[in-house]
Amino acid sequence: MANTLEIIGGCSATTTRMILKREMERFGNVDVCHMGNRDNIEKEPPWVRFSDPKAAEAAVAPDLYYAHS
Repeated sequence: MANTLEIIGGCSATTTRMILKREMERFGNVDVCHMGNRDNIEKEPPWVRFSDPKAAEAAVAPDLYYAHS
């Protein structure tokens, strides 16, 4: 698996780079956290690059998904 993930959901206009990085660091060391284009998030979404591909894999593991109420 690649070590870079595009974030296609869960970020709002108030989500900062530090908040996203802190959340992603639960899965491993983050090399780069880029917030994308806030004016056109569909064209250029946020992305995170981990030091280890296993950390990226852990971040998208199926058992981490949950429904928001």
